[in-house]
Amino acid sequence: LNWSYNVFSAMIHSVRKLLPPIISGDQNDSTSNIEDSETVHEENEETLEPLLGSYTSYSCDVLSLLYFPFIMVVIMIFREEAEMMKLYNIKESDMEYYLLFALVIIPFQIAADIFMQNSLELLHGWKTFEYLEYCRARFLQREMWWKGLETNTLDECIENSLRSVDQLCFSSQYYMLSTLHVNAIVYLVLGIVMMAE
Repeated sequence: LNWSYNVFSAMIHSVRKLLPPIISGDQNDSTSNIEDSETVHEENEETLEPLLGSYTSYSCDVLSLLYFPFIMVVIMIFREEAEMMKLYNIKESDMEYYLLFALVIIPFQIAADIFMQNSLELLHGWKTFEYLEYCRARFLQREMWWKGLETNTLDECIENSLRSVDQLCFSSQYYMLSTLHVNAIVYLVLGIVMMAE
């Protein structure tokens, strides 16, 4: 998933160059006189947890967006065993349209997500891109081949629930673990549905 990181970073840079300085967040402290926005920025810059929580949720959303067409293909292959299309009265030809829609929507959803992440950066004062660059540098300079085995890299300033996510640095290893987890759940549910029928 390095390509998604490269695409995301290139698009953020190009969007920031096109936006005026006030909109892109490059304004000087003398021009920002709104007290409410300053307090929001100060509250969210103190901790990393809101950024981590938001980006973790976003990474799961992107994973489900990319994984959904595969699930639909599995359901189409095992249509008689699962009988899900019969239960919901979905024709086989309609399922192909659903699959086509799931594939076509991917680039447009990713483009919309880029603008949404940029809006979250501006609204909350998060440094998402800088954090992702920092994560990439930490992942490339890891001491062990598997990032999860490094016990001395846990950040004690971060909540316990988000430390392992931060430790995996939103790397390819993180996405592989997430994909394995989703695969296990999907196959378990499909297996239970097939046995119940």
